[in-house]
Amino acid sequence: MQISQKILPSPNHFDPIGYQKENKTGLEGNLGKPLHLTLFLMDGKAIILSGGLFDSMNAKTAHGLVRGTDRYEVVGVIDEPLAGKDAGEVLEGKHSGTPVFKSVEAFLAEHPGGADYAILGIATGGGKLPRQMFPEMKACIQAGISLLSGLHEFLSNEEELSSLAEKHNVSLIDVRKPKPRGDLHFWSGKIMEVTSYRH
Repeated sequence: MQISQKILPSPNHFDPIGYQKENKTGLEGNLGKPLHLTLFLMDGKAIILSGGLFDSMNAKTAHGLVRGTDRYEVVGVIDEPLAGKDAGEVLEGKHSGTPVFKSVEAFLAEHPGGADYAILGIATGGGKLPRQMFPEMKACIQAGISLLSGLHEFLSNEEELSSLAEKHNVSLIDVRKPKPRGDLHFWSGKIMEVTSYRH
């Protein structure tokens, strides 16, 4: 059996769930081949920015993260109208232990160590970045917290955010942004060298 690790920014947060589970053949995969297990280490602590929309359908990303994620340790939701409540109780009446804060500043007052990431937890019309959330995004950057977004409009294309991120040495992560053309892989014919069993 082969075991590999994905080394991520916060190696102290081991995720015991984030690995490929054994199948019915034990530690063997299909056709009796050795099963390759990958152990995942959590990326780190994260807060969720929901722009006052946490109790609406627009916050579907935030909802999924509060319900459970193997990748991040979610330590708070930033949503002013719901400040002081438990995110799980707001979402489905179940205590989750994830507190809702009025602002990034309020979160930092209780968590001086901050967080590794601030995740935009909402979906917007056309996937546009919500300009009304820029003050919270900037507060995160200034606190040394990297931003992560799955929206179609990219954080890294916003000069006021990218220049601030460079100044504070944090990352703007656009999960939908394609890699530079030079980093893409094109047909090379190497697939023909694969010797695995074919049905």
